[in-house]
Amino acid sequence: MILSKIFNGSKKFGGKTAIRARQYFKKPKKPKKAIIASLAVVFCLSCFLVIRAMSAGAEPADAVSVGTAARANLAETVSVAGFIEGAESADVVSQIDSEIVSILVSAGDKVKKDQVLAVLDGADLSRDAVLAQTSYEKAKCDLQAELERAQRDYDDAQRAFSEARRIYEANQMLYAEGAISREEFIRSENSFHSAKACLSAYSAINGTVQATPSQLKSLEMEKESLDRKKAELENIYIKSPIDGTVTRVNARLGRYASDTENDRAMFIIEDLANMQMEVKISEYDIGRLAIGQKARISSDVLGRETVPGTVSAISPTGEQKSATQSEMVVPVRIDITGAGPGLIAGVSAKARIEIAKASNVLAVPLEAILEHPENGTLMVYTISRDGVLKAVPVETGIEGDFLIEIVGGDLKEGDRVVLNPSLTYEDGMQVPVKED
Repeated sequence: MILSKIFNGSKKFGGKTAIRARQYFKKPKKPKKAIIASLAVVFCLSCFLVIRAMSAGAEPADAVSVGTAARANLAETVSVAGFIEGAESADVVSQIDSEIVSILVSAGDKVKKDQVLAVLDGADLSRDAVLAQTSYEKAKCDLQAELERAQRDYDDAQRAFSEARRIYEANQMLYAEGAISREEFIRSENSFHSAKACLSAYSAINGTVQATPSQLKSLEMEKESLDRKKAELENIYIKSPIDGTVTRVNARLGRYASDTENDRAMFIIEDLANMQMEVKISEYDIGRLAIGQKARISSDVLGRETVPGTVSAISPTGEQKSATQSEMVVPVRIDITGAGPGLIAGVSAKARIEIAKASNVLAVPLEAILEHPENGTLMVYTISRDGVLKAVPVETGIEGDFLIEIVGGDLKEGDRVVLNPSLTYEDGMQVPVKED
């Protein structure tokens, strides 16, 4: 309303009123001395803040958390996941492919070594075994008959040799005395040598004829054939190779032994009385493991309970972790030494292997340790009650889940240490402390 009157007036009175309006809305001027004083105050304050920052170093804007160096019991562990399995397992398959006529066990049954699990059709094998037995018995009878005939012939040859020797020895004296002719002596000599050669053709020990090597070999081959047929016949009985528990039955009555579920073994037997974990340890941790180290095993089937274990074997060679990773892992076996009734084979589990432990040692929280990026030295920053920092070089020992042992340096029990310290910290710097 006022503006409209002003502008209307400016038209009516030739613009004099418009000039007065501009003068009316003009801001009052501040005195020059007041402006200069304000700028001086701002400049002095800025200089004060800059000088303070330069003298105290770069002061962190955030308050820090604080821990305490204190005595503690520490255990250094390596955690790894795996599966529970029987200490010994066997995939039972058949050596022959015959029809299954009987299955004698079910999953969950406990069995002994050599206990029969199933029986296959053995009609053809039984017939072959009978034929092999008959052939072997005939070979023995034939050999016995040959030896009896040879014994009779040997006895005749023995008598003939004795007679020829008697005549030859007698003719030696007669020929020396000139009682017989040379021709008659030579005939008796030839008869003696002929009888001797005939006798030597027999293999006899103390007058008993023995079988020849070829005869023995022939009989041995018959025996081997019989043993082979008997072994094949024995294969119709599918037996457990170990003491354990039947964990899988993949065979089905009426099918052939090779026709199993998913082409797996007919039976799987596991020693569930003694269980273990097969785990893969990273190449970065394997150097800290040793046979005999203790472990605690946890699993969802155990709830909050754990069971003890012991490292029992470490593979001498490593293997690639996966096809897409270059990291190597080493297979390690952990024997479960105190498996309770709730632990079963096949479930996933975690093992915490105890590498080292120490009692009543000086320790600080892991996040209090600061490593120098260039030389790798370790330190902590202690902090006084009024927030002043002090760098303390340290040496560390056993590393637990949350704390780490201090084995060297000037850190003392009860010292307050800064958690997650910054590389920008310096001795004497003052920082605010978070309130608990």
